Amino acid sequence: MNFREQQTEITDYLEKNFEKYLQEFNLKNPEFVNDFLDFDKYKQSFICFIDFDQIDFPFSRFNDSCSETQRLEVAFYLVHRNDAPANLQTKMLDATSAFCEMIWQFSARKFLSARINKINFFKYVEGSNNIMSSKFTVEFEIEATK
Repeated sequence: MNFREQQTEITDYLEKNFEKYLQEFNLKNPEFVNDFLDFDKYKQSFICFIDFDQIDFPFSRFNDSCSETQRLEVAFYLVHRNDAPANLQTKMLDATSAFCEMIWQFSARKFLSARINKINFFKYVEGSNNIMSSKFTVEFEIEATK
């Protein structure tokens, strides 16, 4: 298991592919940040914060001496700012739609599955009507070779 490699693969996929899903909505690729949410430090108009949350090793009847199933939970925050509230709302919903489509397509790739567990919408981040965000909790199921 190479945890850094897993994180790099997910981040690289997003950076290389999200833009083509956003094109349908005339949105540009966000700034990708593998750091905690910090709205004072990061002030770009569109940011994707990536929080690699936890890894579980559930027992599975498919586990054998060569591999083990691993579940990686990741939180993605799509943050929009520097625009009028009505525009931010539209951008947030459109980017969320594009992200969903991208994750569903991604699940058919290297990992056993990629599943969106939950989406939250935050219209007034930190009490400001000029910052809006959606949060995805995505669970990746990975065959971890021993």
